[in-house]
Amino acid sequence: MASAPSGRQVEVTVLRAASGKIRACLGTEGPVTWSQRLGEALRFNLKIWDVFIADWSAPECQLPLELRQNLLSLGAFIRAKSFGQMANPERATLETLLNINENLAAGVAQGPASTSSAPESVEAGQAV
Repeated sequence: MASAPSGRQVEVTVLRAASGKIRACLGTEGPVTWSQRLGEALRFNLKIWDVFIADWSAPECQLPLELRQNLLSLGAFIRAKSFGQMANPERATLETLLNINENLAAGVAQGPASTSSAPESVEAGQAV
């Protein structure tokens, strides 16, 4: 029986899925127009970020305070831009959302830069 994926693996998978949904709405060039598919992609992205924000806001979150604050600021940015894109989609902003997801997924997949700088009590399933 295969083991369940780690929390980090799940985070990477859902971030990449959100990126794929947004990318599929961009097409190759030209202006982006609102569509039901774009709305669904943006709502999916918002759900993921809402989970991250809830995790980072929780008192038991063991990430360093400065990192948590930076991630929460990024989450607020994602939420604001995502809602804005539902009303007035723009290629550059959608690409920014896509790039943030992809960069965060790459960072989570890579793991901490140095195990000595990570708190020992951080669980593998904790959002980063």
